[in-house]
Amino acid sequence: IATRYKNKNFSQSIVNGTKCSILILILAIGIGMFFSQRKLNLTATRMKAEWKLTERRYSADYINRFDSLNTVIQNDSGNYKALVARGLLKRQKGQYEASIKDYERALQINPDEIKATLEMGYSMGALGKMKQQDSLSRIAVHLDSNSQFAKEHSEYFKSE
Repeated sequence: IATRYKNKNFSQSIVNGTKCSILILILAIGIGMFFSQRKLNLTATRMKAEWKLTERRYSADYINRFDSLNTVIQNDSGNYKALVARGLLKRQKGQYEASIKDYERALQINPDEIKATLEMGYSMGALGKMKQQDSLSRIAVHLDSNSQFAKEHSEYFKSE
């Protein structure tokens, strides 16, 4: 169209120029799609490798923290904070029953602390034991009525 306008030759068919332009456009789109797909595949491969590396690091970190907590608990079986922390690690790995055992031990040491009570409630909820979770939440609210949990869950102040 541009060459027709420049040469002022309006008698020549516009179809011949359009065919060439469409062919160039299709070729450009095809090349663009090829390179973008190639870049996408390369990015996906890199992301998979990074996820595997992150997963390995997380697993190693978990093992190190778990081993450290086990050592602390072996040396001081009455360490409330270590028991709660180990319970949290177990719950993160989906070991809900084992985490509940740690929280129970922590509560034997210090029954008036809210942390173990709340965390045990969360583990109970993960196991589908909603009544136990509700009961533990009520206990936690009454243990510390000024806690953030109590402020966010005033419904637990009501008696059944």
